[in-house]
Amino acid sequence: MYDIQTLRKENFVLWRPGKIDPLPEVFITKVIFNYKTETLEVKKVGCFPLIQSNFSPDVWIKKAVDCNLEEGNVYHYWFKVANCNPYENNNNIIYCTDPFALAVDERIQACNLPVNETYQNHYSPGTILKYINGKLEASDPDGNIPNWENFFTKDKIQNLKPNNQLVIYEVPPRWSSMNNNTVCIGGGNFRQVEKMIDFSEDTTYLDSIFKKYNTMLYYDKNGNKSILSDCKYIEYLGVNALELTPPANSSQQYNWGYGTAEFLAPDFSLSVRNNESKELRPATDFINLVKTCHKKGIRFFYDAVMAFASNNPYRNINYMDFFIHWTNEKKDPEQGDRDGFGGDLIKYKYEVVHTYNPNNGKIENIYPSREYMMVHLNEWIKNKGVSGLRLDSVVNIDCFDFLRQIKNQTRDIFNKNNGLHDDKFLVVAEELSVPASLLNQNVVDGQWNEVFKQILRHIILGKNWWGDSSFEWSVKKMIDCRLLDRGFTNGSQAINYITSHDVGGYENYRLFSFLENNGVYDTKSRIKLAFVCLLTAIGIPMILAGEEFGDEQDLKDEHTKQRDPINYQRLAQSEWRQEIFTHVRRLINLRTTSKALWYDNINFIHSDFNEGKRVLSWVRGQDTEIVVTVANFSDWGSPLHCGYKVNNMPIIPNGFKWVEVTQSRFVNDIDDEMLMPWEAKVYLMQKEGIELYY
Repeated sequence: MYDIQTLRKENFVLWRPGKIDPLPEVFITKVIFNYKTETLEVKKVGCFPLIQSNFSPDVWIKKAVDCNLEEGNVYHYWFKVANCNPYENNNNIIYCTDPFALAVDERIQACNLPVNETYQNHYSPGTILKYINGKLEASDPDGNIPNWENFFTKDKIQNLKPNNQLVIYEVPPRWSSMNNNTVCIGGGNFRQVEKMIDFSEDTTYLDSIFKKYNTMLYYDKNGNKSILSDCKYIEYLGVNALELTPPANSSQQYNWGYGTAEFLAPDFSLSVRNNESKELRPATDFINLVKTCHKKGIRFFYDAVMAFASNNPYRNINYMDFFIHWTNEKKDPEQGDRDGFGGDLIKYKYEVVHTYNPNNGKIENIYPSREYMMVHLNEWIKNKGVSGLRLDSVVNIDCFDFLRQIKNQTRDIFNKNNGLHDDKFLVVAEELSVPASLLNQNVVDGQWNEVFKQILRHIILGKNWWGDSSFEWSVKKMIDCRLLDRGFTNGSQAINYITSHDVGGYENYRLFSFLENNGVYDTKSRIKLAFVCLLTAIGIPMILAGEEFGDEQDLKDEHTKQRDPINYQRLAQSEWRQEIFTHVRRLINLRTTSKALWYDNINFIHSDFNEGKRVLSWVRGQDTEIVVTVANFSDWGSPLHCGYKVNNMPIIPNGFKWVEVTQSRFVNDIDDEMLMPWEAKVYLMQKEGIELYY
């Protein structure tokens, strides 16, 4: 027997319908687009009964060769089933998207179909496929099939960096721009993000937002003003891992997409450009983005939302097998304290005996939702090139056994697909309370370290973190995650960040806006200080797009926390923001190239709380692979022409000199170095005779 994706190559396949009276059917259409008038016409090809397979009563099939399909044509289809949603009218017939769809078209919904049934006014986009040589191939609406050639090659995988060398760039693809002091907000797309990495292959398309880069000033390695001559923004920034807010298809437009509908398909809305219907290629655009990442040595992390779903097809095909149902009279035992945030909570502890497993084709005991999700993760790792997972809201998954299964099986999938590169794959959980049990019980590889953000935002205001007895102890816990009681034993287990995509609420705003809200208007120095802490601390640093130049909040409403856009235009128009960008870029370069920051050894060598000072210094590395950070968390500054002496400073050996990284300059006498209010300096030990580090 075959796994479900192999079966789907030559058949329309429906797994686990909740009702089979009437028998389920596949409804197939051909869609004709008129790009001049931006209209479409849906023509019925046929409605064909599915047949129960001879190997499992849970698998219903219709052979593609028996469905009047023509060679080379593109089709859209739906499964016609009895509605199984207990919250809706169960007497209705409903047309549903294929739960295993690899590409969908949101322009054509079930309500557009030429059918007589009345209950079609719901979200259910058509599944797209192309009929070639008797096989069903996932394609884009225009029939383009993603080019997988040379996607997974050992040289490209070897080019990706291991976990301990990563700097992650988190991108919510939604942009804003300024027009006569008015903020204009629009959606972004996969292609725009790709062009921020490499603009060399296709110069025919460039969104107006990114034309700003052609005149953007920045500081070169010698401190001189220069001009960024093309759009390779992400490559120039120097990060080596990219994480988009959920790229799987969501019915929730104009936000970050944390309500997945079709788990295996790239988000259709992230292919839309300039609000036009033509050239919509979500599958191709996503694959091209990841291929470009690999070409540039950038890993791609998949943000997976699996605690709940929004408008997933199984809510109508078989709600009770896949989702938690409760009423005022009877509460599902899996509900507990889980929160679906308006979506359907997925049921992970319901076991079915002796049935078809869609992952391996075997007849065995399974948990249906777990296997459905494993098919989905297999697709993103094996066929979409991701080399890391960020598991959203794991407290609302509430199933350690399944999380551990994800960690173990996805690593096996990655290693089998690419060769053994265990340190080039990472499964990270997101739970804002950062429970130690996730790491202590070996449930996941790492966690988002929300505590780092909380401590840092206290520290740069000159405050102790909540409950800490001393400011010094707060700083040390921030810089060394192992001092927290959250289960961290090494830096690859902690994803540190200053700001994340959850920018709703006073304490979570973008750093610039957070500082202004707290009465700090000299924001430049404190933003720079925050990035020194982030990029010299133990842990994997992650940067929310826009923070690297001090972007500010456009939307300041709690209800818009997953909609606030990025305004790259601010960088092009502001010299002090370009200075921050250069500062961050230098630190990223240091973090990704200096062995001193790849490993977990650290020594706090100096603290000074005399005369209003709050100065601490720490050393990363050993021998001549040394990075020293000196950070001033106070309004005190060195008197004019008077250096600040750091106690226990490592002795520079013969043949080496100190380089101050943030200003990219050699240091003649370390004891003559001045320290300004809210300033941090980063010193690298470097051989004499070698050019400046930057």
